[in-house]
Amino acid sequence: MCGYSEIRVARLDDADLSEAEYELIEATITDDIFFDFTDDEVWVVFDRLAVHGILVVYLLDTETDMED
Repeated sequence: MCGYSEIRVARLDDADLSEAEYELIEATITDDIFFDFTDDEVWVVFDRLAVHGILVVYLLDTETDMED
């Protein structure tokens, strides 16, 4: 689908992301991905707990991933 399955979003100054930043980033990524794809084509999972202070985003192409 998009050539990657995971991205990590962090601040350049190594500070933890704030709640407002998490929400803005999640909304921006969701809007961008679902501009081109439907929720039947891709799953987007946000994980705020995998790495402290960093947002991990998992992108799963449902057609490819369900066939494996």
